[in-house]
Amino acid sequence: MKSKIAFFLFAACTFVFCDVHPIVELYSSSVSDPIEGFNRGVESFNAGAIKYVAYPLGEIYTYIAPKVVRDGISNVGNNLRYPISLVNNCLQGKWGNAWHETCRFGINTTAGVLGFWDRAQGWGYDRRYEDFGQTFGHYGFGPVFYLNLPFLGPSSGRDTLGMVCDFPFNITTWIFGGAGTAVSFGFTTNDVLSHARVMNNYFDNRYDTYALTRSAFIVLRQGQVNDFSFRHLTEAGELEESFGYVNLKTRNFNFIRKRRTGMVTMPGTKHNLKYTFWKRADSTEGTIYLLPGIGSHRESDAMASLAEMLLEKGWNVVVLSNTFAPDYFLQVCEDALPGAPSKDSIVLDKILALVRDDFASRQPRISDESSRRNVLMGLSLGAMNTLRLAALEKRGVASCPFDKYVAVNPPFDPMFALSRIDEYFDLPLGWPAETRSERVVECIQKVMLLSRGGEAAKASGVPPLSLEESQFLIGLNLRLTLADALLAMRGELELPVLTSHPKMADLKVLRREALGISFGDYAKELVLPGSGAKDMDSLSASERLDSIGEELKTSSKVFLFHNRNDFLLKPEHLSWFESTFGDRATIFPRGGHLGNLHLPQVRETLLNRLADK
Repeated sequence: MKSKIAFFLFAACTFVFCDVHPIVELYSSSVSDPIEGFNRGVESFNAGAIKYVAYPLGEIYTYIAPKVVRDGISNVGNNLRYPISLVNNCLQGKWGNAWHETCRFGINTTAGVLGFWDRAQGWGYDRRYEDFGQTFGHYGFGPVFYLNLPFLGPSSGRDTLGMVCDFPFNITTWIFGGAGTAVSFGFTTNDVLSHARVMNNYFDNRYDTYALTRSAFIVLRQGQVNDFSFRHLTEAGELEESFGYVNLKTRNFNFIRKRRTGMVTMPGTKHNLKYTFWKRADSTEGTIYLLPGIGSHRESDAMASLAEMLLEKGWNVVVLSNTFAPDYFLQVCEDALPGAPSKDSIVLDKILALVRDDFASRQPRISDESSRRNVLMGLSLGAMNTLRLAALEKRGVASCPFDKYVAVNPPFDPMFALSRIDEYFDLPLGWPAETRSERVVECIQKVMLLSRGGEAAKASGVPPLSLEESQFLIGLNLRLTLADALLAMRGELELPVLTSHPKMADLKVLRREALGISFGDYAKELVLPGSGAKDMDSLSASERLDSIGEELKTSSKVFLFHNRNDFLLKPEHLSWFESTFGDRATIFPRGGHLGNLHLPQVRETLLNRLADK
């Protein structure tokens, strides 16, 4: 399917996606869910337990217990599950794996000091763990139904029965008798507290995690049952370079703990908008205000990574969620829905003024004028908003002017950029229909394995992602962001593109509808009516950056960073950026869309530009 800029009517769009697109099928029918109401209640309970219990305790635990200790305890727990793996490998006739696991157990119990160190992995004995749930699946038993368990999280009828069968084969029950359950709970607690921050961010960064959690669990377990036997192999090649954005991680695991949360109240409302900040007592540079890309949360890994880099160079850092994130737009009472930067930036200007005043009140009195500098830096959609705010200042109507504006990878034409995202999401529609859904599942399984580290990927023999698959995964991530935003909006507003009501019985149908809405549909059905434009051509013209070209060309405060192979740009867009910004533009030859921000040379160039007085 080519460009989605030729917008579909909603009914036609829903019909096409619900019948054809494998992601909609995966989300809506991957497994029976007859007790969704109960499962959602458990999801809310688990999210609360993570947020209010596990996460605070985890912050203390990870501060007290070094990583080597936490990993060691986890290794001991895994080592004690050897009998479970041995029995189930034998039950499945995987004799080689059974011997492999036996060698692992022997090496780690002796050379690894009761399993505290995983010496076997370094000697070529990767983990080939099997449990009773996988054994049942091996002999043809399906998940039966989805089941969310308190504290334990996602499971299924089959895997819950498997956990019961696993219990007698856990060595802790042999060694510690009646106390074995408590010991096993200790191992589980170590793992939960060690990963509580990741789980808390997962629940915080999405409006509705339920369908994503369910589908991801089923896909992962299906892969484990099938030993991740990939039928659709692809040749190794270059990934879409935008995929490099996932490499934006903090170097110091404890850096995120240094963050603080501020709050401002929107005038005339009772809504409180939160922002995240990191500050230095000895700041020498000033404060950088970060605006992330579409749908991104203020405490995402990428924002924390940039904040860590900037803090080390003497900056204070303040981060707002993107205008398209529920964390932001649910607190901003405006008639128009987010998505039109020309309107979003006017509201954002007022919000930044409130945030800057609030943050200044938290700072000590500063005698050094250079330390009072305020810089606004945006990424992607946040970069478009940054440029719009710079234009407001140039016109003399800004409530919150900045000393410098830095835009990183802004799209030139947001309507074109949205159509490109839709194209990436639709790539599987060009794959053979008879294997389309299976290939999509395998694509997701690949990235699951890769996200667990090279060790797990190598052990499972995971084939490489192709260029097309990496592009699809980028489109999928952004379309999930859109679906999440639509569900959040539907909880507050009547939306013409969604016919279902957010009642418990209709949530599955509502999610299905939301996934069927493209970015193009969103722009036409929701953004256009509140924009004041008469048609899509007028909307596109008003939102392109050349509509503020004169302001950007004549402002010495505005700087641009871009990549020549950004998939959200046409060649003529890049030419416009170069002619408009001149020597205030830094154009890297490669990097895709935000895919090179983790590279040292890119970071150094960015930091040098920020430091220029």
